[in-house]
Amino acid sequence: LYTPRDPEWDRWISLAEHDFHHLSAYHQLAQDFGEGDAFLVVYGTERRFLAWPYLKREIGGQYCDATSVYGYASPTGRSLEDPVFLARAWTALKAIWAEQKLVSIFTRLHPVIDNHDAFRTLRGAMPVDGGEIVRLGGSVSIEIDRSVEERRSQYSQSTRRHIRLAQRQGAVAQFDPDWTDFEDFFAIYLATMQRNNAPARYRFSREYFLALQDALPKSLSLVFVRVDGVAIAAMLISVQGEIAQMHLSGMNLSYQGCHPQKLLIDASCDFAKQAGATRLHLGSGRGGFEDSLFEFKTRFAPAKHDFCLGRWVLDKDVYVA
Repeated sequence: LYTPRDPEWDRWISLAEHDFHHLSAYHQLAQDFGEGDAFLVVYGTERRFLAWPYLKREIGGQYCDATSVYGYASPTGRSLEDPVFLARAWTALKAIWAEQKLVSIFTRLHPVIDNHDAFRTLRGAMPVDGGEIVRLGGSVSIEIDRSVEERRSQYSQSTRRHIRLAQRQGAVAQFDPDWTDFEDFFAIYLATMQRNNAPARYRFSREYFLALQDALPKSLSLVFVRVDGVAIAAMLISVQGEIAQMHLSGMNLSYQGCHPQKLLIDASCDFAKQAGATRLHLGSGRGGFEDSLFEFKTRFAPAKHDFCLGRWVLDKDVYVA
């Protein structure tokens, strides 16, 4: 059992498929902003192991539950397709969670890592309505380890047309790995959240973003689309190994007719590829569902992944009390 200050956290994570959501610094940030106490529990050896990051939260009295950081901090590891090993790991983890007085545990499974089927074999202390692994909807990613022409051939015809239109109207993409123009990004992000009536949990503060940059300076970059020097769309993108992730984005609605978000995503593919990624994960729709946002993302690539949640009851007696 590790806390974010322990260097063993990232050593274990580095041995498995992962992105920035799994890193100790991201969990330390969540802990610092009051989201819960961060832990990584590991069972096994370097050749075969299960690593499960989570946030422990008090729920009253001596009991706690466990949840996920914002994003896809799913369990990961090696040889998880082996049901015998996974059963042993699950037994060991439940014993540790019992010592921590965890009543239930929740996680967002990573669509690109795609290990949700393995976890369907895990059982809690009682059935959960809808199942312990729940598919909310599809998730979209773009394969970027190919030529620009091959990549764009997957886009819808209207998407390709709108990218050309944006370029004709003078829109240009800008990569900003040092967050030099952070205030431009924050203004666009905040206006987008307000316009969409986003819940408070999605309205991150300026202080949070600056702390995020300090925590993960090598993983997160800003991407802009500008017209005549004015930022009209912006994205916060991560690159961790082969996985690039569109984390947060927004657009100046006054320039909607320019379709800047399409150019923004297309340009982000190029920047992510240069950084070593092979896939840009755009994610799913709002709340994980297949809505208009999800449909917009499918115009860049066919939906290739399932977005699933995992939730297990660990202590039936306390849960139903």
